[in-house]
Amino acid sequence: KCLLLALSVALVCGTRTWASPKTGEDLDVQKVAGTWYSVATVVSDLALPSTQNAALRLYVKELRPTPQGDLEIMVHRREGGRCVAEKILAERTERAGTFSID
Repeated sequence: KCLLLALSVALVCGTRTWASPKTGEDLDVQKVAGTWYSVATVVSDLALPSTQNAALRLYVKELRPTPQGDLEIMVHRREGGRCVAEKILAERTERAGTFSID
């Protein structure tokens, strides 16, 4: 019974993965635009976010498409013990769904 259950779950998970869209090619910027909420943060190196003011500690607040096809990313970060809002401009590239940040 356990083997049958494991195979059933593997088939269902495999089917869901097969039906998922390709990330870059099928990205509709209008669907990801809007307010974002940080649910969890995961890192591969525990030393990176070790302090409250770590450089890589950014929280995405909002994504806004521009009329030129670029993407404005509104983020929050800690600086000097307070929350600071910043805007990052991601410029579109020749590849659909791919952006470049300077």
